[in-house]
Amino acid sequence: MKKKFIILLILLFTVLYQSCTNDVNKTEPPARVLLVPKTAESDTLEKGIDAVYDGANPLVNDIILEWHPNTEKTLAGYSIYRSESIDKNYVSVGKITKNFNIIDTTFTDVSVSLDKRYFYFVKAFDELDQYGDPSDTVNYSVRESPVLLEPVGPIIIRAPFFSWNFDQLFIPDNYVFRLLIRSGNGVYKNFYTQETSIGDDYTPNQLKELNELTPYSSLEPGTYRWRIDPIGSELFQGAESDWMQFTVQ
Repeated sequence: MKKKFIILLILLFTVLYQSCTNDVNKTEPPARVLLVPKTAESDTLEKGIDAVYDGANPLVNDIILEWHPNTEKTLAGYSIYRSESIDKNYVSVGKITKNFNIIDTTFTDVSVSLDKRYFYFVKAFDELDQYGDPSDTVNYSVRESPVLLEPVGPIIIRAPFFSWNFDQLFIPDNYVFRLLIRSGNGVYKNFYTQETSIGDDYTPNQLKELNELTPYSSLEPGTYRWRIDPIGSELFQGAESDWMQFTVQ
């Protein structure tokens, strides 16, 4: 009887010891992911959820998400969830994991369709596959991309006309004209950005003089690139064209 009692005490001590050890070694799940707030469409440095041009599918933009990095040492990555309804049916559409000990904090959703609103949230997970709480939910809807026409390539005209076509199916409320200039180190920086309302004389075929889009009457010699970002009538709805490059000689 005494021997059985000793064995029971040993077993009880072992269980209690393992329980205490597990509690000491237990790590908390990662903190809640903090999304980067969306900037205004006309900001020169765009942040947060947005449309992004896809060269493989030029008529349908992708949607890009951005968040602040978590700081846990045991962080293993992030999982991105999407739904077409704000409060149900979310599924994982991608994971960001360590790559050369770096964990990215952006995700580009390439599987979106035109004129559909998508809702997203992000969760961080650690090396023990523990998931943190979901981030706030954000949403976006992409529309048809404009097609840029001129100017392109080398030009000698210092006051060029800018022409592009909006899609017949999408009449934007406003659009943002972006003009960048290449500096001596090859990096493009903002030259001028302007948001313009669509007027009553709207036509899908746009032709604008330089001084209609900027406060300048002419451009100095250099290499430039430009883009058009149409903005829809709904909140968080828009598109981006590809960049077009030209050189004033």
